[in-house]
Amino acid sequence: MGAVYLAVREDDRFRRQVALKVIKRGMDTEEILRRFHLERQVLSALTHPNIARLLDGGAMDDGRPFFVLEYIEGQTIDAFCDANGLNVEQRLRLFQKVCSAVHYAHQNLVVHRDLKPHNILVTLEGEPKLLDFGIAKLINTQLMQVTVATGPQMRLMTPEYASPEQVRGAPVSTASDVYSLGALLYEILTGHRPYRFESRIEQEIVRVVCEVDPERPSAAVSRIEEVRTSDGATRRVTPETVARVREGDPTRLRRRLSGDLDDIVLKAMEKAPPKRYPSAQQMAEDIQRHIDGMPVDARAGRGAAYRAQKFVRRRRTLVGSAGAVFAALVLGLLATTWQWRLAEAARDRARNAAEAAGAVVDGVSNSVARLDGLVAVSTEGEAAQRPLDEAVARLDALHREVEGQEDAVRRVLQRGLVSVAMLLGDRAGGSRGPNAGDNAGALRAYRVAADMLSRTALSETELLRQTFSLYTRLGDAQHADGLQDESMASYEAAERAARRLAAGDGGAPALRRVSVAMMSVAQSLLRAGNAEGALPIVERAVSIREDLARTERTTLATRDLGVGLSTLGETLQALGRFDEAERAFVRCIEVRRTLVDAPPQNRHQRDLAVAQTRSLADLLLKEGESARALAQVEEAWPTLERLRDQDPQDARAAADLVEAAILGARALRDLQRDADARAWTDRAAAGLDDARRRWPDELQLMRQDAAVTMLRGDLERRAGANAEAAAWFRRAVGAYRAVGAHLAAMGRDLGDVERRGLGLALWKQGEADRAAAEQSDGEARRGRLASARTALNESLVVYRDLSQKGKLAPGTEALTEIPRLIALCDAALGG
Repeated sequence: MGAVYLAVREDDRFRRQVALKVIKRGMDTEEILRRFHLERQVLSALTHPNIARLLDGGAMDDGRPFFVLEYIEGQTIDAFCDANGLNVEQRLRLFQKVCSAVHYAHQNLVVHRDLKPHNILVTLEGEPKLLDFGIAKLINTQLMQVTVATGPQMRLMTPEYASPEQVRGAPVSTASDVYSLGALLYEILTGHRPYRFESRIEQEIVRVVCEVDPERPSAAVSRIEEVRTSDGATRRVTPETVARVREGDPTRLRRRLSGDLDDIVLKAMEKAPPKRYPSAQQMAEDIQRHIDGMPVDARAGRGAAYRAQKFVRRRRTLVGSAGAVFAALVLGLLATTWQWRLAEAARDRARNAAEAAGAVVDGVSNSVARLDGLVAVSTEGEAAQRPLDEAVARLDALHREVEGQEDAVRRVLQRGLVSVAMLLGDRAGGSRGPNAGDNAGALRAYRVAADMLSRTALSETELLRQTFSLYTRLGDAQHADGLQDESMASYEAAERAARRLAAGDGGAPALRRVSVAMMSVAQSLLRAGNAEGALPIVERAVSIREDLARTERTTLATRDLGVGLSTLGETLQALGRFDEAERAFVRCIEVRRTLVDAPPQNRHQRDLAVAQTRSLADLLLKEGESARALAQVEEAWPTLERLRDQDPQDARAAADLVEAAILGARALRDLQRDADARAWTDRAAAGLDDARRRWPDELQLMRQDAAVTMLRGDLERRAGANAEAAAWFRRAVGAYRAVGAHLAAMGRDLGDVERRGLGLALWKQGEADRAAAEQSDGEARRGRLASARTALNESLVVYRDLSQKGKLAPGTEALTEIPRLIALCDAALGG
């Protein structure tokens, strides 16, 4: 399609070598011109350290378009690895950087479609650079047409690395690039390509790629064959030549690739796209898990023996203590059966039998409570999955076994077994204390507990208490799993139980249960965007807590009031009632500070009081009180840093610190202190990068990624760097869409806040592209204007949808300003 020349770019400031890409004479057909312009459009949108940068563009004297790229002096990735004798781990770490570049392109809605060694050069410094987006595909709403890969179209891909859907001419997606990454990693690790074609006939290529399973990499290294390298040479490949530049010995290399790496490569190369890694980033993260000695997702079905082996290798000094915890649990469960037999022998003495049964329950509960020790030595929820499921199943079986026992014994045992199942859920991943981070395990345990409770004969009061306790926990776990309707139903069941208890006993514990249940319902409504429905419930719950704090004067009652006032502030803020929200937040801080001053001094409550200032700072920014907002952030910052540092595994603490940095940067931006705003934005970005490496699927961190990129765009735009601003806003659009994709996978829609953010990012991208067009000419100008018009049209669709749903105030500027900008773009483009 194009020729690439080494050229020299020279102007008043500097002189350097560049790569000049020009369409060859005689090849400037309409299709080739379209793909050439598409490549330039793609590269203009991508700014990543592992993607070749676009420096300039224009047209030759004869009208042929060209663009200028950074010149990369280096080797193709396969040649670099072999020339430098990289071992397997070094190759994996280099490949992870390629995954990062591909994932970044995907976040910007670009599918490369031609990933292969020849399109990845590694610099002299060892940095890979992704090249040649000539057949890339944009996957935004304006460009969803799919090119049909009929005979001639087969030349637009490299069959050795093309996915089954590509060779069939089916629609491609980011999953197609994940497949190609798998094929690329296959070759980097083994020195062989995954497939060998008898001919280059299209039908043969389709048959092999779609029907033949690739050999496992650990087996492929034993092949002897003649291969053509990416630089065109032919060489004989043997197990010895492959191993010599990797692990030194063929046996050692086979052993190194066997297991995790076999499965990682083959998972990426699954024939069916849904079976592959969901993203290039998740593939890179699975590779990191392998490097770190953790269980990998590609081997998720391997069972407890595999996970135990990984755990032992990684934590040899700790395995004894963790194993003791599980032993305590199992022994406790065995003791249950044994003690039950003793209780059965004492059936004639029902009271004593019931007491014995109670002792059994207490013993098992104590064993399960010792799972706190597991949390202390290991944060791996997966390591506990199999024992957890076995323990829950055993509890359920015991619950059924005691159904034939005398009433007093049965009641005590069954009630206790339900409590133990709840406790197992709490320790697995519940929101009520230390846990192993396994929300799915908690959800399974709570569901079994609910089934057991439905088969338990209890007094009405006992049943209502258990129902309240269990369904509050179940609602929390369902919410964390994205099951919003089920979560609301559980919270409502807990509220009904609490109200029935309060009707018979109006004491403080009963009233507190009512307020807890009401607050859970209100928070669920608030998360669903129904702040109007949440407000009266929150107000009633806060009123109950005001009375309890005044009459009980306990730490628990005061803490509950602080939580209620915080939720009230959030609800009022969502309704735009900022003055009232500010008063609620200020009162919340005052209440929490009374706990700090009370003996004994409560450090946790002090931390909560300081952290609460984030909500107040956010509110002050919305009211235009930027200086006061900045003061709140600066006051809270040292405590938020300490909270993050004292528990590096706490995702919430990490996100709180990033959020504070974002708020500080916004306040400084609004105060026109741009240099300081950049520093705080860099601070937010650094914290976010660290947090997202550990928690890539944490929704709050994904939202913060969009916020940070928006800030960078604002600051570049104010500095007059319109092209750079447009690139940042384009990234923000990708970040908001990534949030939408994540929510969709959980069965949830993009919320109103995120939709407004998406609309604003598209609007700002359009404005910046239009401004950049005024600083360009020729094809570059038209390309910028077309990009601006596309973004503005998409933004208008978002804002009109929000308006139709009553989510925008009448007369919102976007509904008039965006059409005006679209008209200006149309006029400049000539129609």
